[in-house]
Amino acid sequence: MSVPFKKYPLETLYNEFNEESNVTTSELCQSFRDKDLEFRGIHKFCNKLVRNLKNILNNKLDNNLVTDPCSYLNYWMSNEIYAIVSSDSVKYNTFISMLSFPWINTYTSSSNKVENCSNPSNIFYSVTDIDQFNNIINYVHNFKFVEKKISSIKPDEKENYCKYIYSFIQQYDEYISICNADKYGNCYKLPKHPSEYNPQNFYNQLKCNELNEPNAESQGDPPLGDKDSPSIDIESSESNSFHILPIFSSLFGALLVSLLTYKLTPVGSFLNKRIFNNRKTQENIYNEMNNIDLEDISEGVNINLDNDPFHITYQQV
Repeated sequence: MSVPFKKYPLETLYNEFNEESNVTTSELCQSFRDKDLEFRGIHKFCNKLVRNLKNILNNKLDNNLVTDPCSYLNYWMSNEIYAIVSSDSVKYNTFISMLSFPWINTYTSSSNKVENCSNPSNIFYSVTDIDQFNNIINYVHNFKFVEKKISSIKPDEKENYCKYIYSFIQQYDEYISICNADKYGNCYKLPKHPSEYNPQNFYNQLKCNELNEPNAESQGDPPLGDKDSPSIDIESSESNSFHILPIFSSLFGALLVSLLTYKLTPVGSFLNKRIFNNRKTQENIYNEMNNIDLEDISEGVNINLDNDPFHITYQQV
């Protein structure tokens, strides 16, 4: 499985150029020794440049990612020098000119001749906004690399490339605006004009939108615990049972106390007498009422009321 890049596809090559190890002091860089007090690191940088150029000429690069490594070496030189001089465009121009001496001498002393490596290219007509143009140069080199590799990008690399490409979709318009306003023509000295590398085209070609579809589906589906899980119903029924149990117990207790009171206390016999006597009296009255002819009612009926009081219940005919 390949190691994904963190910032941009060619960063391993850039890091190799910037490597601190295997740097030997070259006599070609003696003129930078005195400058190191004011611009710390400039002397070591010159020695790195000589080493990198030798590795290119002798085909000893560990990260052989581009067909024109000296072009990317020019970008590395421009970016590092600009950082060393703290955005001083005058000093930047001075050091770029001074570095042409060790570069040319290293190339001429080599038996291998590589195209576009004979001397450092003056990559800018103007040193105005160098940092912006350095970013555009790196953009062009990396998208040129993506263009050649896009058909062989492995599945485990796809997400990394898609994130990188997507990060430039909005920035691309800014780069085009800078180049359109570039009256000195710095953009036309690049290996390719940035307009030839529209990130949206690469994004579509890689079908990067497919990476978001599984995530969208997983977010749309409810969690398993909220769907098809019987544990929630079980807990609910158990909870309802616990709530019903105290109510049932209270009702059962009240009925039990009433039954015991009815059976074991005088209250029971008292209720029996009252209910039995009332029922018997009502039955007698119903019998007498049934024996009375409705026609006799209009003539008057003498009913003996001297006995104990009782209740008469009338029924509609």
